[in-house]
Amino acid sequence: MAKPAKLKRGSDANLFSVSGASEALDRSRRTITRALQGVKPDATRSGLKLWSMKRIVAAVNNNTQAPILGESVSGEKVMSGRLDADGGSLSNQRAKLEAVRTDVATFKLDLMKGGYARLSTIRKVQLEFLNVFRERALNVPGSVSHTLTPHCAEDVFAIEDVLRTEMEQMLIDLSSPEFYDRVAAQDRQTRG
Repeated sequence: MAKPAKLKRGSDANLFSVSGASEALDRSRRTITRALQGVKPDATRSGLKLWSMKRIVAAVNNNTQAPILGESVSGEKVMSGRLDADGGSLSNQRAKLEAVRTDVATFKLDLMKGGYARLSTIRKVQLEFLNVFRERALNVPGSVSHTLTPHCAEDVFAIEDVLRTEMEQMLIDLSSPEFYDRVAAQDRQTRG
């Protein structure tokens, strides 16, 4: 013969005390007591007040800020566990927390593998690159002016001055945010 299912403390097959309902619904006795305040018990046995689970659930849903029943997507009432302040179940909040923990772990792993670099390191490398670029750009007029002399009537120094002026203007433009805004606006117009 099969053993009967073990009942929660302070309950029988259909009726539950405050303590029994507290265990069954995973709510504090204080919450259940507050919810059942003014609700007539279905029975009293040995001085212990007992209610049906249906009445206890209804009282908790109507009289507390921690309802047991939530709305499903289709609008019907479903058992959803405790709800947070925004109406989402704690299991949803736990899932979000786990997703954030996964993202943090992934980031830390990528960081250890060298997938990320400190901003100060990036700035240092970029500054070194730009200094090399600047020096190379400023050396172009001197090295090119001798090559251009046979092709024009100007002397080497005049050609070098023209090229140096152009290179300096280029470097000034490249260091100006307004230059990039102008180029972006011209690019949008041509795509236009």
